[in-house]
Amino acid sequence: MRTAPLPHRGELLNFEQVIERYPALTIRFLRRLRAERRVPFVKAGGRLLVYAGDLDDYFESCRTGGTAA
Repeated sequence: MRTAPLPHRGELLNFEQVIERYPALTIRFLRRLRAERRVPFVKAGGRLLVYAGDLDDYFESCRTGGTAA
């Protein structure tokens, strides 16, 4: 029994929807992120899904260098 609701992390996306939202990504890169467990995913009915918020958090953590103008 779940005692507390999960925080909202945006909509669930399949890999094709992720590619539409982030055109610079490839299916191969997404599969590697999943295999290396760098991004959490949900397996539902044989489909692999990721929360948009989890992807945004991952990309934010990858930011390096630069200064604000």
